[in-house]
Amino acid sequence: MPANFPSEEQRKRFGRFTEEPDEGHLAGSFLMDQTARRRAMASTMPRARTWARQMS
Repeated sequence: MPANFPSEEQRKRFGRFTEEPDEGHLAGSFLMDQTARRRAMASTMPRARTWARQMS
């Protein structure tokens, strides 16, 4: 059982950025580097291969 519940301010901010994300933050979250792309392309799951091709 939790001892402290989130305050009203914490509930309002939950799931939101604290500031506007810059291009570097977004690239790190949504773009794959070459190693990750190769790993996805080598996957035996067709869905992963399709996704990796779309992200290229």
